[in-house]
Amino acid sequence: SKFLLVKARVGRPKGLWNLPGGHLDEGETFSDAAKREAKEETGLDVEIGDILCIAHENLDDSVVIVIFKANVTGGIIPFSQDEIEEVKWFPFGEISKMNKENITHNAYNSVMAFIKKQQLNYSTTKMTA
Repeated sequence: SKFLLVKARVGRPKGLWNLPGGHLDEGETFSDAAKREAKEETGLDVEIGDILCIAHENLDDSVVIVIFKANVTGGIIPFSQDEIEEVKWFPFGEISKMNKENITHNAYNSVMAFIKKQQLNYSTTKMTA
């Protein structure tokens, strides 16, 4: 599996690799916000899948983070250079070896949780086949 990460040019995760994301607009669902933010930050259209992780952070305010699996359905990567410094696809192995000072805690943990879930699903399938 590959994971699309963005390196923020501004804001609290500035200079760190992170999953595309942002805030909820009024009346917006979590999945609609995820689609919109993916398009704004990467230029890609995505289909939102299962929730991978729900996390909580106490920053200036209390923040709930919902991380989804998503599949790219179209678009190209002409990302917003006002907010984003770089957009890059990473294989799992590269993320697992990444210095934790270069990636946000939530991005790293979400990727690890996804891989663990995939390995459990593979093991269960292999054992029952």
